[in-house]
Amino acid sequence: MSIRTSPWRLLSAIFLLLALAIPTGYAAPADAKTPPKAKALSFAGTVYYVDSAGGSDSNNGLTPATAWQTLAKVNATTFDPGDAILFKAGGVWTGTLWPKGSGDAADPITVGKYGSGRAPLINGAGAANAVYLYNQQYWDISDLEVTNDSATASNRRGVYVVGENAGTLHAIHLRNLYVHRVKGDNTKDAGGSAGILVEVKGTTVQTSFDDVLIENNRVSSVDRTGIATFSSWRYSAGIGYSGPAWVPLTHVVVRNNFVSDTGGDGITPHVTDGALIEYNVVDGFNVRSGTFNAGIWTWASDHAVMQHNEVYNGNTPMDGMAFDIDHGQTGTVVQYNYSHDNDGGFVLVCKDPAAGFVRDSVIRYNVSQNDNTQIFGFCADSENTKIYNNTVFVHPDTAPYLIAVGSSAASAYWANNIFYNLGEVSYLMNGSANTFEHNLFYGYHPSNEPSDANKITSDPKFVSPGSGRDGMDTLDGYRLKTGSPALGAGKLVAGNGGADYWGNAVSASAAPNIGAYNGAGVTPPNLTVNPGFETGSLSGWTTVSAGSSPASVASGDVRAGAYAAKIYPGAYLEQTVTVQPNTTYTLKGWAKPTGPGLFPGQVWIGLQDAANPSLNGFYEIGIAVWKPAITTFTTGPSTTAVKVYINYTSGADYALIDDVELTKN
Repeated sequence: MSIRTSPWRLLSAIFLLLALAIPTGYAAPADAKTPPKAKALSFAGTVYYVDSAGGSDSNNGLTPATAWQTLAKVNATTFDPGDAILFKAGGVWTGTLWPKGSGDAADPITVGKYGSGRAPLINGAGAANAVYLYNQQYWDISDLEVTNDSATASNRRGVYVVGENAGTLHAIHLRNLYVHRVKGDNTKDAGGSAGILVEVKGTTVQTSFDDVLIENNRVSSVDRTGIATFSSWRYSAGIGYSGPAWVPLTHVVVRNNFVSDTGGDGITPHVTDGALIEYNVVDGFNVRSGTFNAGIWTWASDHAVMQHNEVYNGNTPMDGMAFDIDHGQTGTVVQYNYSHDNDGGFVLVCKDPAAGFVRDSVIRYNVSQNDNTQIFGFCADSENTKIYNNTVFVHPDTAPYLIAVGSSAASAYWANNIFYNLGEVSYLMNGSANTFEHNLFYGYHPSNEPSDANKITSDPKFVSPGSGRDGMDTLDGYRLKTGSPALGAGKLVAGNGGADYWGNAVSASAAPNIGAYNGAGVTPPNLTVNPGFETGSLSGWTTVSAGSSPASVASGDVRAGAYAAKIYPGAYLEQTVTVQPNTTYTLKGWAKPTGPGLFPGQVWIGLQDAANPSLNGFYEIGIAVWKPAITTFTTGPSTTAVKVYINYTSGADYALIDDVELTKN
């Protein structure tokens, strides 16, 4: 079936150009790196068409009108370099797709679709694998829907590519696939259950894959792992145990994938050298496994780069971090990522206590919001970890370890990080191998907070702290306002990467900002009138008094400036503010109840909008210190005004209010 012997070459190429419809997925950002060795599709060979409804295996398969019908026909065929296997859009095939043969460096074999409509569906129907390759190379598989459901869990995968005792295999490209409903079991790593798994097996001939591209795929509702690579040739010096020598997968790129609802791990490119894991989203990991899992993590892998990824809704404190630099690694970089609402925390640096090492890791320019349990976790003796210019926001209703160092020999250098602690954080700092320079610790200060000769403890003046939502582009609230003490106050770090989370330049010679933002200070307009009551009056505010004492202005016990508002139980302050429809805003205010005892009173700072009741969010403060109330909301299609209100609903004495801000995100 070589192009050199097929009389159908020209006709097949014409049909391909007319009928092939390859969806674009979502495009990589402009600064996304080109995957090593990635090639444009080449159809130099014969094009074969497969139609589940209108085809026949007695046909020659060379035109849409003479298409094959079944997977059995495809699986019984050995394809040549440059051939293409195209499944008709909207078609459904049951069983395992396992075409034979390999392409070459000039002409890979392509699997895709023709026609318009829903992607062709390969339904494994409980088989071990829905799509399978074994000791094959130079394949480009794209534009399929893949599922592998069953009534019972078993060791099962959606897409499984295996190399075994075969030397170096090349160019496995898996793109624009929708892999879902894979009823795997709790098996992970070697032969594990997964949505997409590229694995090396065997122990007699050193084997690896070079040039693995897993891009623009959607993987959801799978057990156990979303996307993974693994190898039996994994015993590097960093692993520290005997076994087949380390032969890593190389030129591995995992990019622009959306992984959700995984039973266990999200994305695990294990046993790699130089892997690039970027622009991925993991939403909801460890949903069913109940064991140790993480969102994106590497193992037995040197020089991996995890960047521009978003991980959230991790459902476990057993590990449970968004990111993990795990056992047997040198030079892994975690940068420009957004971690939020993960039960386990932001990042784990971990090695086996009995052997091996984790060395020279770098964690920089990341934002962590509302993560829990252990924001930064260390186990055993990680070496020479550099952690700088990260921004961490701890939610008021949480009490995590902000830093948990489980070994006295774990060494890390901490510089230029902002720890915005509204929760009751604590620290577990075994040993003295950690160095802190020019970090900003704001909010709650436990007695064991790390010492730092250049520590800053004042408000960093974020534009809108805590306002991040789902999406990498929702973090402008963590830019620094004009006048922030973090501006230009950082420590110069050699080899700093040259850019912050937002893409602002970071100088190699001038002192940077503290935190993940290195741009100039910004001054977002505050839409409230007289927000800090610095007029010495309540001008701009309407007073609604349900009690015997009206609201007033106080001096002395204020958060900032010369004045604050004073309200008594049952009293309201409110003002109406003009806003834009379909726009996101952040409301922030500071309050201090003054009643006696452990529960001095309730202060609500919130919004009202009769046209959009969902805006009636509030934040409750019930402790006799100045604390911020922060809520983020999006207006409806017809919303043009909202009412900002402050209410002291219960308690003795009075409450103080200061610095109320409503800003557009």
